[in-house]
Parts: sequence; C-alpha cells; structure tokens
Amino acid sequence: MLRYVQINTFPGEKLSISFIWNSENYKNTQPHLSRLIKLISKDIEVDSYWINLNTSTKNNIINPNGWLHVKGLQHLMFPMLEGGKLFYNPKVFCQGNLIGFNSIIKRIIEEVNKGCLKGRVDKICELYAGVGMIGLNLIDSGKTQDYVGSDLNPENLECFMKARKSLTKEYKKCEYFQKDARESLKFGMGGGRDTLIVDPPRQGLEEYVVGEVNKPKNVGSLGSVKNLIYVSCGLDGLMRDLEDIKKGGGGWEVRMAEGFTLFPGSEHVETLVVLMRD
Repeated sequence: MLRYVQINTFPGEKLSISFIWNSENYKNTQPHLSRLIKLISKDIEVDSYWINLNTSTKNNIINPNGWLHVKGLQHLMFPMLEGGKLFYNPKVFCQGNLIGFNSIIKRIIEEVNKGCLKGRVDKICELYAGVGMIGLNLIDSGKTQDYVGSDLNPENLECFMKARKSLTKEYKKCEYFQKDARESLKFGMGGGRDTLIVDPPRQGLEEYVVGEVNKPKNVGSLGSVKNLIYVSCGLDGLMRDLEDIKKGGGGWEVRMAEGFTLFPGSEHVETLVVLMRD
C-alpha cells in the first residue's frame, strides 16, 4: 500500500519522486509500483525514482534503512555559487529551499570578504555538515583551502566525494568523516582550526559541544577556534545555546545575527549568528 509520495525538484527541471510504501520488500510492491511509474512517465519526465519500504506503525514517515533506487539517476545535482556541484539523493538531508539557503551562504561570504570575519578565516571545521553545502561553497568561492566536515549519516560521504571532484578552486585539505558532533570533537577534528561552523537540528547543539565551545581559549578540543558560525533552523534551540555560551567561560561575543525567511507565508525563520573571541 502506498503511504506517501515525496517530490524533490532541482535546477534544470530535474525531478525526483520517492514512494513511501507499506511493504517489507520490493517484491510485494509489484505490480502496483511498476504500473504507477509507467502511468506517471506518460505525462511527466522524471529523472529519478526511489522507494522507501516502511511498515512502521509509529509516526515516522521515512524508514532510514528502507531506501531502494528504482529507476533513473542515483544523484541529482545542485550548483554551488561559483561553478562547483553539490549532489543529493533521498537518503541524505536536503534543505527544503536550496536556492533560499544560498542567501545564507552568500551572507557568510560577505562577512569573510569585508565584515567581521575578514582576515580571520583559514582552517574550517564543520559539524552537522550534511553533504557539505556550506563548507564546500566556501572552498569553491576561494574563502578557505583547508576544510574538515562531519555528520552521522553514512550516505553523506558519497555525495561529498562527488562534489569535491567538481570544485573549481584548489585546496590543501578537504576531508569528511562519518561521525556525530561529539565523536568528531573527541576524534580531534577541531584541533588547529580557527573557525567552527555548526548547522544543527532544530533542538540545537548537543550538551557536549556547548561544553567544548565554553572552554577557555587554548583549552579543549576547540581551543584554537576564534570564530563560531552558527546556522539555526530552530529559534528555541538557538536562544538556549546562545544563553549557555554567554554564561560560559569561552569568551565569546555575538558580532552579527540575521534572520532569513526561506519559506514565505510560514512563521519559520532561519538564523545566522557569528560569534568571535580574541
């Protein structure tokens, strides 16, 4: 039984359709799935078909381990700002408004060029990086040549590696690790970095990450970091984290904050905050 349909559109009129199906295996979706794809294909050119097998009785729409590629392209492309290419498939997180999210990246680049971050950004560590949309754009825009990123989803790595091959600027280091934020810092990803980028889920940063951020300069896994770029999709989580950081002993100060309306007509606001310490 078909439960949901997920549709993703990309530049160049590229279209991906995913069917969330109440079935334990692909065989039991037949012949209905094949007939449905054939019917849709008569009138619409679809570039990628996927199915997600989800028999859960809970409220989760997607089964993270239930993805199967059915037909068409494995990945769809979204252009970076300077000519590189990002790659996505339904297994990885994709911003709901990719074009709108570019406005946040452009704002970060403006701050690096002539704002509070001018002359301060060299070596970047990005946690909760997804497929690397922020960090890879900064490399492709020539704002850094030294980047490490991480996220827990194992599917991100393939998308990241494909995107890395498309970069238009040279780099010294561009690496990605399948680790959550806590593991990444314990692994030493923040060592020697001057800039930390975080784009966490709505609930905000993990307590461990806040604890490392709040350690004094030159102490802990983020001791060398002097710039914190926080992109937030959850205002409550952001306000809590900023209050905790303000009370902490890390010496951080908010240098800029700006909201972005990526979904006009809704009450949702994405927020960019830059914190710094000397």
